[in-house]
Amino acid sequence: MEQSGIEKNIGFQRLICKNPGCGYLFKEIHFYENWITRTTVDNGASLINNNGATYYFCPQCKAKNIVVQQGEKVILEKIVNVELSGLVILFPRNVLPGNRVTEYGS
Repeated sequence: MEQSGIEKNIGFQRLICKNPGCGYLFKEIHFYENWITRTTVDNGASLINNNGATYYFCPQCKAKNIVVQQGEKVILEKIVNVELSGLVILFPRNVLPGNRVTEYGS
């Protein structure tokens, strides 16, 4: 899908499998100034909601990538941990320079 000349891309998000050594790309989403989002890469991984847990199931390594959705006008998906056959890998929140904590990220 082509973007018109008046839409300004203000960022993008890549969702990849957080299993160390895997890195399968689930999708890439671009954000535009007028609050429109477009998925430019989609490798067919659907977001699964099972008993309150929302996750992407990685077709490459079979890991569950647990997701939270954040934001008001622009909704970001953030993978917060990975489950590998009973093993859970937790990720700390992102800390930027100046000790400011952000929820932005993938």
